Amino acid sequence: MPNSHRAAVACHLPLFGVDLTAHVPKDILDLLSAFLPNRRADVGRLRAALEECDWAQLQELAERLYAVGNPYGFRQITTFGRLMREACAEQNQAELEQLTRAYAEYLSKVMVVEVDAPVLRHALSDESRKVLLPDATQLREANKEVRDNRKAILLSGVGTGEDRKA
Repeated sequence: MPNSHRAAVACHLPLFGVDLTAHVPKDILDLLSAFLPNRRADVGRLRAALEECDWAQLQELAERLYAVGNPYGFRQITTFGRLMREACAEQNQAELEQLTRAYAEYLSKVMVVEVDAPVLRHALSDESRKVLLPDATQLREANKEVRDNRKAILLSGVGTGEDRKA
């Protein structure tokens, strides 16, 4: 994804159909009392590392966000981590600053919804697995289609401010 568009995706999440709701399994709700304050503290760490241009620290924080979001039901945190990793690879400080602002805003707006624990793959019969769980190829193809659609929207300039400058 072109670097100028990653931050646009994060800053205009509702335009891209991103849900600002975290679907957290009931059995880990009690862990959120530590999880969310730690994520908010990450914002401060990101800002400090940006001020110091500490790319190793920025990369470490991006990796942490990428790793911790999904298991707790915060898919968007994982997305922020991925976008930040890409920006770190290019050492794009301006984009990381935008992503950090958007991440802080996301944390201030996210709504937590309790859900039943997810179905575990090993608990399903072979027949159920075929019906309920798509294979990896199907998932990759679906994810590629979503990325391509988002990229097309971004390249058109919708939601990035480019459409308003004309």
